[in-house]
This record gives sequence, C-alpha cells and structure tokens, in this order.
Amino acid sequence: MGMYGEVLAVGPFSPALVEHYDFPSRYYVGLDERTTIVTFLFGILEGSSATRDLANGLGITDCWDFNQHRLNPSTVDMPALYDSVARLSEGDSYRHDLKRLEAFLAQDYTCYFMPNG
Repeated sequence: MGMYGEVLAVGPFSPALVEHYDFPSRYYVGLDERTTIVTFLFGILEGSSATRDLANGLGITDCWDFNQHRLNPSTVDMPALYDSVARLSEGDSYRHDLKRLEAFLAQDYTCYFMPNG
C-alpha cells in the first residue's frame, strides 16, 4: 500500500462552514463561534505516488518534513490538486473534498497534511 496522506482543518466554528463540517448541521445549532472545530477533510489511500502528488499540490516538497505540514494557502495549487485527483479511482469524491478544502482555506482555518506509512 505504501504511504497515504490525510488533510485536516482546525479553526473556530463558523456558520458559513456548517455544510462542510463532518456532522449533520443539527449538531452545530447554537454552538458558540469561539468553539474550536477539528475536521477531517479527506485522505488519499491510493498509495505513495498519489500521496506525493497531493503533497506537491498542497505546496509540500517533502512529505516527511514536518515543518511543511501546516499548509500555507498561498502555496496551495488548487488546479494541480484537481488535476491529480482526476486521475484517482475515487476522483469524483476527491473533487468534493477539494471544494471543502477551498472553503476552509477561505475561512482562514489552519489546515494540515499528515503522511502515514
């Protein structure tokens, strides 16, 4: 199987992101906007090459350089990410996940890449 990678987002609750959170919207009713939300965005399980493509699109040049795991929105290459996920067997699902990533980055969430394997 090789390496695989995950992307997480962390930030304050935002009503604008309710549709992108992990749980149904009813769980967020009345939630204080200072509440920290940790959200699993997606994981690439297709192997080492796909994970490196993901990392490159996220602006990460070395998957195992922990200094690069916090994503810098200015180095995330969304067109490259969409291109790389189009080649994956679960491409349609990943396109939805990338839209979620875009939404969280636009709301100034802190996003992280986590390699495994």
